[in-house]
Amino acid sequence: MRYEAKIISENPNIEEELKIKIKDIELLCFVEEYKCSVEVGQEYIVELEMVVFDDLDIEKSTLQAKEITQLADSFAYFIRGVFHPSSKKIDSGIEIDLTDEDISDFWYLENQFVALNVDRFNIDVIEKVNK
Repeated sequence: MRYEAKIISENPNIEEELKIKIKDIELLCFVEEYKCSVEVGQEYIVELEMVVFDDLDIEKSTLQAKEITQLADSFAYFIRGVFHPSSKKIDSGIEIDLTDEDISDFWYLENQFVALNVDRFNIDVIEKVNK
């Protein structure tokens, strides 16, 4: 899914590591492709993809909140938000696209608060936002 994101930081030791901010949410992402050069502090159009290495596991959340929380100092995240299977999205403060995931077992959670863990977010940096 495409977003406007501000580049927060780059890791000089790991070329594929990029910290971005979408709305008020900071994410440490794994860069798949740079289609343009980036500068810290500038805004870019990015393509963000949620990655789950094993099977997707979505559970009903006991807490009604929207959040994306980094797990330790890793690329992994805990996501909580409202599940919309008809559009294949979770609203967690930003919409997380589930198009590439098999969600057929989770329709019973439609429009409810859910929680899941993801292994990382992949990102493609598309172009600089001209303002």
